[in-house]
Amino acid sequence: MAANIFICTLLMWGLAAIVVIPLAQVLFRNSLQSRPDLMADGEAALITEEAREEYRKLYYTKFIQADVLVMSIAGMIAGFAGFPLIGFAWKAKAWPGLLALIGASFLAFYIKRSAHVF
Repeated sequence: MAANIFICTLLMWGLAAIVVIPLAQVLFRNSLQSRPDLMADGEAALITEEAREEYRKLYYTKFIQADVLVMSIAGMIAGFAGFPLIGFAWKAKAWPGLLALIGASFLAFYIKRSAHVF
């Protein structure tokens, strides 16, 4: 059980560094282009605290979207490979991705087990 938690946590850290953060940055830039009000604030020499908070909220929203997408795909792959995962996340913004990873891995594990697929 401890090995499973360790593997899942390392998997989450690795995927976050390699895939999730770059994907979140791309999503963030694309969403900024669709919001001209934030683009004008970003080009200003001084950014107000309100605009900074709006940037932060938008980035964390895109981070959570990317995290859930990547972690659920990784969980499905792990589950179909026969490894239901349980892990731990220290930061609050990583919990949605962790829950997606755990849920997808158990779902795929039991789909494989009940259908005798693969």
